Amino acid sequence: MLRRKLGRYLVFKREFVREILEGRKRTTIRRGIVEPNYRRVFLVSEGKIHGELEITSVRHLRVSMLGDEEARNDGFNDRKELLKALKRIYPDIKPDDWVTVVEFRLARRYRGVTAPSVTGRERTAGDKGDEAMVARLALAYDLAKSLYERRVLALVSVKGVRGALEDLPNVSEAQVRLMIDRFRRLLARLNLL
Repeated sequence: MLRRKLGRYLVFKREFVREILEGRKRTTIRRGIVEPNYRRVFLVSEGKIHGELEITSVRHLRVSMLGDEEARNDGFNDRKELLKALKRIYPDIKPDDWVTVVEFRLARRYRGVTAPSVTGRERTAGDKGDEAMVARLALAYDLAKSLYERRVLALVSVKGVRGALEDLPNVSEAQVRLMIDRFRRLLARLNLL
């Protein structure tokens, strides 16, 4: 059984963001047993933060226990439509697999391009660039394999790449950027970007 922690970022496909912002989608169903670390999380899609969500409840169910109510709260018309969507996202999902139903409410909506970007396609004045957001996501999803990687990610998340170099003796900017690029690819592979 898949068990994992949910960090500060709740990542969605672009097609679901409008439904969340308009209040039609009030839950997300994730495969496995997911335990949130935080009550308030960022709503992320395609590398951009669209707002903040407050998690109001978390339930663990078998796929076979999902009903029409869960489907409607997740933005679907009925159970059949929900199961079809889950199969598209998780092709090997089975009726006896565990899923987590995370219920939330929109706590804050960001208007325009006011949030930092993960991918770098859109940057905002005052942010530390896309490397900082990649570092925050990698930390949030506990992707670092060593204390050294965690230290680099923490410094980059707060100070950006150039600022982190002040506290990283004998490390070049190119080395840090290569590490961030590796985490960016990993996050993309995990469908978190």
